[in-house]
Amino acid sequence: MSKPEPTRRWYRRHRKVAVGLTALVSVSVVAVGLVGAYAWSVNHALSSHLHHQANMLPAHDRPGQRAAGQPGAGTSRQSHSGSTGSDNADDGGSASGHAGTSPAGPGPVPGKALDFVLIGSDSRAAGDARQGRSDALMVLHLDAVRQHAYLISFPRDMWVPIPGHGEAKINAAYAWGGPALTVRTLEQMLGVQMDHVAVIDFTGFIELTKLLGGVTIDNDYAFSTNGYTYPKGEITLSGDRALWFVRDRHQLPRGDFDRDANQRKVVKAIIDKGLSRSTLAHPERFTDFVAAFADTMSVDSTFTAGVARSLAFSVRDLRSDDIVTLQAPVAGTGTADGQSIDVVDWTGVSALGRALRNGSLPDYLRHHPAESG
Repeated sequence: MSKPEPTRRWYRRHRKVAVGLTALVSVSVVAVGLVGAYAWSVNHALSSHLHHQANMLPAHDRPGQRAAGQPGAGTSRQSHSGSTGSDNADDGGSASGHAGTSPAGPGPVPGKALDFVLIGSDSRAAGDARQGRSDALMVLHLDAVRQHAYLISFPRDMWVPIPGHGEAKINAAYAWGGPALTVRTLEQMLGVQMDHVAVIDFTGFIELTKLLGGVTIDNDYAFSTNGYTYPKGEITLSGDRALWFVRDRHQLPRGDFDRDANQRKVVKAIIDKGLSRSTLAHPERFTDFVAAFADTMSVDSTFTAGVARSLAFSVRDLRSDDIVTLQAPVAGTGTADGQSIDVVDWTGVSALGRALRNGSLPDYLRHHPAESG
């Protein structure tokens, strides 16, 4: 007995809906699977390539050990909601407890800015304080909502107080006490607790330019060094050509200041291209980039693969215009103890520290435009 026409129409209509829903569920399951596989591959790359080094953070940066009156103590950060919270807060009783991690991930806490100390060296062995002074020193600041990143250079000849050693060039902190003393020196200068530290193998870091097929920057000054010529204007750098670009200072009009600016340009270009849509759209390419990135550095023990993975995905929407580069304030050059030094603009450094704590770097740059770039 055939079904009445209204029943057949109802059946056909609902069968189409059922088929459509089944297809949608199937696509959703596949999509979730692909995202999960993507996340797994990134996590595996990080777990396999991250190098952890003991005692990179000063003791007072470890959970519950920061005492009032120590460098950087009592500072706070502004979240995206405008409220402030203690940098010392134990995030829900996580295993690490370190500011910037959450108990669930661990991973970056939503609404909290993060500060990373980046120390450049010629090899990972230079993570040992006995191996010499740091060649490059930067702070990477990520804002609370991960919409902007700020890469701040600290010229190596800045004459600053180094805890326990008196005044000296800032790169002496690395020679005397490795990453931990370098972090303490920066915290004392800025009044900001640093979240993580990485000693970067700059030679290996430049290898990332090969993996990315070269990076393009806008060169301010034409110069030649070690058989390579760098014309003014837009140039593409890769491998040894990139390495000598960031190493040379003698051919540049402002010496170390211009070299620092060139280093910021290349680091920014690497981050920008590594997070570009063309890279993120190819999971294998992005995973290779993450693995190579991790392989160039030694990090503190709180910067786990889970933290790194969460961070990588949280900043995936950053683009070149969202990455701002600047130099820490310097009042000029001079001499001290028979050495050529960079004289610190302490008023400017104080303002920079407040901006880092309060999440007001855009306002800081409006008042200090000469330091950007």
